[in-house]
Amino acid sequence: MKTLFVIGMILILLFSFGVSGWVSFFKFPLRDAKAKVLAFLMLGAAATAFTFILCLTIIWPPVSM
Repeated sequence: MKTLFVIGMILILLFSFGVSGWVSFFKFPLRDAKAKVLAFLMLGAAATAFTFILCLTIIWPPVSM
């Protein structure tokens, strides 16, 4: 069970930071490199938190029953 949780967390992190990298580096019209990195980190953290909470509230309860 612990292995499944760790694999899930790795996938959540990869997905969240992958999407935030795509959005911040290719879709936002930011010219400053520091602003791009800051947007990447903030979006990555927000997407990770949102995906983790969504996973805990929707997917995890039926699995543990």
